[in-house]
Amino acid sequence: MHGTLTLIRVAAAAVCVVVLLFFGVGWARAMRALPSVHIAVLVQPRTAVADGQHTVHLSIQVTQDGHPRGGDIVDAIGLDGGNMIPSEGGTDRRGRVTFAYIVPTSNAYQTITVAHVEIRDISIGALVEVDKVIHIGIPLTQPAAS
Repeated sequence: MHGTLTLIRVAAAAVCVVVLLFFGVGWARAMRALPSVHIAVLVQPRTAVADGQHTVHLSIQVTQDGHPRGGDIVDAIGLDGGNMIPSEGGTDRRGRVTFAYIVPTSNAYQTITVAHVEIRDISIGALVEVDKVIHIGIPLTQPAAS
């Protein structure tokens, strides 16, 4: 009985080591690839009125060593509010995905002059999520007083 219990413990420990190595190798590969992944963003128009109604379009391209990364999942979040449509999208074969961002509202109590957006490619790691993250700022003008 004691020998069987010891054998089960050794087998369980071996399985844990194999699983940790498997995911650790995946994480290490993703971390090594991370510096060669680039996210480029084109914002149109370049500025918007901070009235909660104006929309800017974010055209994003993800590349690795100059080659498009098709099939990656990219999400975009307005850190100052506003509404990102969609909040997540997949890159096409050219590594591109587009978002529409309805900018936040600025008012007398909360003046927003720059809308901060976080863009994240969550597909760098195959087994363990490793993200490439960039931040951009979209200049905002103040709405006309009513």
